[in-house]
Amino acid sequence: MCSIRLGLEKNGYYGVMSTTSNGQETPIDASSGSSTTTVQPSRIGSLSATDLLLSIYKHPAPYTTVYLTTQPLQSTPDTAQRWRALRANLEAQGAPPEAIQAIEARLSLPQPDDTAAIAVVAASDGATIVDHGLEPPAVDYGVVAALPYAGPLLEWHQRRIPHIVVTADEDGADIVLFGSNHYHRLDQVDTSSQGLAESISERQEEIGAVLVVIAGANQLTGALADRLRMLVPLNCRIVTEPLDIMVDDLADVTVRHVSDTAARTTVRILRERRFLDAHDAAVDGIADTIEALSHGTPDLILVHDNPDDRRQCWIGSHPQQISLIQGSDHTTQARLVDAIVWSALGQGIGVHIIPTTGDRGPEDDTAAITRIFNIGPGVSVAA
Repeated sequence: MCSIRLGLEKNGYYGVMSTTSNGQETPIDASSGSSTTTVQPSRIGSLSATDLLLSIYKHPAPYTTVYLTTQPLQSTPDTAQRWRALRANLEAQGAPPEAIQAIEARLSLPQPDDTAAIAVVAASDGATIVDHGLEPPAVDYGVVAALPYAGPLLEWHQRRIPHIVVTADEDGADIVLFGSNHYHRLDQVDTSSQGLAESISERQEEIGAVLVVIAGANQLTGALADRLRMLVPLNCRIVTEPLDIMVDDLADVTVRHVSDTAARTTVRILRERRFLDAHDAAVDGIADTIEALSHGTPDLILVHDNPDDRRQCWIGSHPQQISLIQGSDHTTQARLVDAIVWSALGQGIGVHIIPTTGDRGPEDDTAAITRIFNIGPGVSVAA
């Protein structure tokens, strides 16, 4: 039976790992002759971006946020050297010593092999949250502010769509599940094409997969895909790849399919916003979005995040206390986009990071959808 385990580790794509009794994660060996073999699932991190941010919001400001490449090109300085330069900048911004020490402690730990970046947010008391990205940031970035710089962290999680990769031949198939928050599992199935479709469908429902990539002989994958489309929700994309594709190439095309599926989700949300806006179920623009947040009416916030956007607003101690104007309940100045994220997540309102959309999108690249709508099972926003 063909296997894609090692190939999917290429270029920062998830590797399928097993956790040993001492907590160490090691590559798995899934060789087995049984009809169905399930390999120990792995979780590099089990918290969503929302969970992480809500946990750090409970700790005192200021917050020191770092996004750092952990697998740079050979021509760039190593992580330790780049961190020293970033640390000097953070200290010049007034980062508390407890935050600097906490970030250094996080950076000293081994980084997952299948990631290319790390994000660390430290509160002034040294409490931290950490996550790892599959792609490096455009530049290493560090800032000390009243709120964490949250946009890239949310965007990382948006791209982690639940999906399944299948390699099939006449003897059966390897089914690799990639769930949210770095969940991985490999199942080996020895069954007929029809039974295989049922097996994949069950796993699609289990993790809410919105993408299934099938590699195998054209005759086999075509029939399997046709059968599977009758069993899974309409929003679940099914794509096929030839049997002779190299594992490295399969990893690359899977990454592209995942990125494309995540982008389609954003397009679908923006299209839905236009429809709802025409029916008085959405508002756009900074002023109206903040007004909606101050009354707790949105179900979903759409916002574009540019690290160079330094616009400010005012917040208080409660998530609904957000305003463009300083007042008795709005005494802390914060970066606008980070304040919108803080206010939304604190009220249980979803947040979706969008690209800049120009005249075709919401005013100020910011909108609040004020009526619940369905973007499809298995597709989540930060909420």
